[in-house]
Amino acid sequence: MRYPSLLLLSACVAVPDANESTPDSALDDTGPTDSASDCDDSASVDHTRCQDLSGLVAVHAGDVNRDLWDDIVYVYNSGLWCASLNQGGELQTPHIWLDADEPPEGAFGSLMGDVDGDSRDDVLWAPLDAWGDLSGELHLALSTGDAFAPVGEGSLLPGESTEALPCKVSRALVADVDGDGRGELVVMDDGDGNWCAGRFNEERFSDFVLWTEDHGAQSTTLLHGDVDGDGCEDLGAHYPPYDGAPSYVSGDWQIIGPSGSTGCSPTAPADSENDLWVKWIDDYGQEAVAAFLGDVDGDRRADAIWTDGTGEWTVGQSTGTSFDRTALFGASGLGEGATFFVTGDFNADRHADVAQLNQETGVWSCAAGEAGGLVPEGCL
Repeated sequence: MRYPSLLLLSACVAVPDANESTPDSALDDTGPTDSASDCDDSASVDHTRCQDLSGLVAVHAGDVNRDLWDDIVYVYNSGLWCASLNQGGELQTPHIWLDADEPPEGAFGSLMGDVDGDSRDDVLWAPLDAWGDLSGELHLALSTGDAFAPVGEGSLLPGESTEALPCKVSRALVADVDGDGRGELVVMDDGDGNWCAGRFNEERFSDFVLWTEDHGAQSTTLLHGDVDGDGCEDLGAHYPPYDGAPSYVSGDWQIIGPSGSTGCSPTAPADSENDLWVKWIDDYGQEAVAAFLGDVDGDRRADAIWTDGTGEWTVGQSTGTSFDRTALFGASGLGEGATFFVTGDFNADRHADVAQLNQETGVWSCAAGEAGGLVPEGCL
């Protein structure tokens, strides 16, 4: 069973309280913090609709307004999209960012990341087929700091020709694989395990290259993060066991590369003499309902993070070549019954934090990343 991330957006958000102080850690951003001060839709939009979580289908974490504090985006099956800005570790009341003209037909999937290099996370989305694979047209909405503006009409992929897009699209993520501050769209074909990376060029994604092939087709979760600290995000996959899975699938975490082996450039397809699909840890996270890569201890290398859904979170520290399952402590006691799980920097200290939402109660629980591991505390 896969755990796809879902979402999309666009519209105005609430103006944060101007009297609230901003911690010093949020003042070293290279660009200005965006404001929603010019947004005047409050009289015409009923933002209280965001408070009904019964139709919630997904949650994302990302910095949508370039202030270094990761925010929360809620996605509803009706086509309603709400954003809750993170002001100094306090989530503001969610506000509508997009209200679709009509409900989506069937399930849809999405990914979140900064594809245009402005330090604000953007969103992409596409329909899902009966197997949970992305299908149909892929769309993009760029963050303006107080809205997500849709780009173009129709699909933003170059087409079905193998010359334009040498991979079929089953799953996708956004990752900065070349270290230039702009996330590439990475697509993977579950049929043959081919991975391709392409760049957003003002109107659509193009210049796709074959990143690696014949890997990851049996994985549950696709991963991205800078596991070796070279400034480029690496790609990987987690293989927890599931019904009908091959016998070798038992909690392996595989990483492509890492990218430092090729100077952050596309890797050559792996072969018997140059196998770039490397096992970093095995028998780890067999009970995982969600798995991520994120720098918990602040050493600039992304660690392996997973939760079993019972309020227990576990971290495997990246050594640069593998994950150490004993070096960092995890977190417990975040509560059972959570439905959605995210990672992000919720206190602007450049450590990955973890958070989970109980959809029935609407309660967030959080554990902050520190040098020694995860510490349960109110980071949201």
